[in-house]
Amino acid sequence: KAIISPSKWLIDSVQNSKLYNQAKLINIPYPVDQNIFFPKKNFNSFKKFNLFKNDKIKIFFGVFGNASDKRKGLDLLIKSLNLIDPNLFELVIASKNEFDQSCKFKIQNLNYIESEKDLSKIYNICDIVVLTSRLDNLPNIALEAQSCGKPLVGYNVGGIPDIIKDNYNGFLIKPFNFYLFSKKLGILIKNKKLRKKFSLN
Repeated sequence: KAIISPSKWLIDSVQNSKLYNQAKLINIPYPVDQNIFFPKKNFNSFKKFNLFKNDKIKIFFGVFGNASDKRKGLDLLIKSLNLIDPNLFELVIASKNEFDQSCKFKIQNLNYIESEKDLSKIYNICDIVVLTSRLDNLPNIALEAQSCGKPLVGYNVGGIPDIIKDNYNGFLIKPFNFYLFSKKLGILIKNKKLRKKFSLN
């Protein structure tokens, strides 16, 4: 018998448990279908998802449930983005509900994306994917976006450091320093060469 966990964070949690610390532990991350999630150009996808093709950097935030779920940290993201020049970027949100809070920057709401192929197109349209979760295991959004070659910015919580290697394929931020998050995200927004480097990594 063994306990299987998708993230090293959960493995560490079990090892520190008095109940299960003698158990056999196996780390098996979630799989990603790389026949679906891979870097590609989607010039026609802008129209399909009602996204405008422009010079602004598109930042993607996605949740499988409610965008306002406090655990997902959209409030932290809004604080960070409000510190960045709104002429440089727009936020693309995919969730089961529309986010209607007034912000200094442009927000494009998408419905919940059920199709994996459509989700892959969304990742590829966007330039940066952000993870502001207060708690997360091994978020599929990060794995899928990384498989599409997208640089990531996220807080160092749960299984997120299993995916983001700081200053290699993205930025890993100390929880929950939204000022530092904003600074690092701002650097990535302005630096195309760095985005390409993280993307290749």
